[in-house]
Amino acid sequence: MNSFGIRLRALVEQRGTVENAIAQIGVSRGTLFNWFKRASPPPGPEKVKKLRAWLGDEAEWILNGVSKKMPASDGRIVQITEKLRPIPIVSFAHAGEAANYEQLAAHEQEQMFTASSDPKAIAIVVEGDCMSPKIEPGDRVVLNPSRMPRNGQPCVTKLRNDGVIIRLFHREDAKTIRLISMNRELYPDTLLKANEYRWCWPVEELVRKKF
Repeated sequence: MNSFGIRLRALVEQRGTVENAIAQIGVSRGTLFNWFKRASPPPGPEKVKKLRAWLGDEAEWILNGVSKKMPASDGRIVQITEKLRPIPIVSFAHAGEAANYEQLAAHEQEQMFTASSDPKAIAIVVEGDCMSPKIEPGDRVVLNPSRMPRNGQPCVTKLRNDGVIIRLFHREDAKTIRLISMNRELYPDTLLKANEYRWCWPVEELVRKKF
């Protein structure tokens, strides 16, 4: 597996826009996307030189997976490979078909990096505008299957009968949860008993759609 593309995508997402990466490395958008998708081999010597000029010590992690200590933008010292690890990305449609974590992870389409400490962390690509503008269609949300959401926290819930929804979580009582849209005039609140959903996992991290 070409892990170079996965690591490069993670850092581009952290640093900002795709356009900046294209300008700094000197490649076309198509080449960059192929690296992200692991559809092209890693760069040759000329592009490696530009990567090192742009990224400094971080380039060694991108190119070789080597862990190096370096200052973060706020001056803290971080160790990249301890902060970031790959997790599966799954479509919203496949999330609606999965009764548990194992079934969901089996539908992995690609990967992204996260700092989540949950060993079962998984990302889902959002569909629909029920949480707009807080969470937009195409955004990726990292879920934490190891715990229940807190009141007011975004969550993704697999309904027992059909489909999956993303809403704000609120516990009504010991047996009932209320799921609240950011657009309540279009999407009424959903009240669910424990036997009406299979899982309800909090959103731990949001990655905006950039391309």
